[in-house]
Amino acid sequence: MIFSTPAWDRSLFFLVNDAWRNDILDELMPVVSNSVVMWGLAAACFAIAARRSGQWKPLLAGLLLIAIVAGLSDLACQPIKKEFKRVRPLNAMASVHYVDDGEWMQRPADFQPTKTKGQSFVSAHAANSMAAAGMAALLWKRVPLMRLILLLPLLIGYSRLYLGKHYPSDVMGGWLVGLAVLMTAWFCVPERVKRYVRAENPAP
Repeated sequence: MIFSTPAWDRSLFFLVNDAWRNDILDELMPVVSNSVVMWGLAAACFAIAARRSGQWKPLLAGLLLIAIVAGLSDLACQPIKKEFKRVRPLNAMASVHYVDDGEWMQRPADFQPTKTKGQSFVSAHAANSMAAAGMAALLWKRVPLMRLILLLPLLIGYSRLYLGKHYPSDVMGGWLVGLAVLMTAWFCVPERVKRYVRAENPAP
């Protein structure tokens, strides 16, 4: 089910990928988009929180829930990608900026696409970050500033455009998939587990 890119999708993509570029974002966006780095930072933050609070087991249980919902979100994206087969922007259009082996590159103005199938729609990065950040915000909604974690999916979604990996509609679709998985998973988690993660009960 390959579909053409609408004008608004293309225009918004090039605003982020070309018009709004700068040296700072050139360094920052590849880091933001790196799943290993982001999960490493999350694990470090949880370790610090656990050491300060002394609540190792509840925090580890919460981290496990976050990892599970992110994994489920990733699985949900795969059949959608296979169905739509949308080619990524960097392989579909001229003048797109992208990173190759750590170096910024740009497709030439006369670039001719050769790929006919891809995995652009939907963005798994957007979906997984939305599911993970949403689960954290729901589990620890009483923690000051925790809701700011919901800025993470927005930042990661932006990075996917900046890196030439996805169109805006890919990112929006990913957010919706992540939200759907999050809501389904949230209602499936027993209340006693939620209370345990929040350290409201001594045992699940």
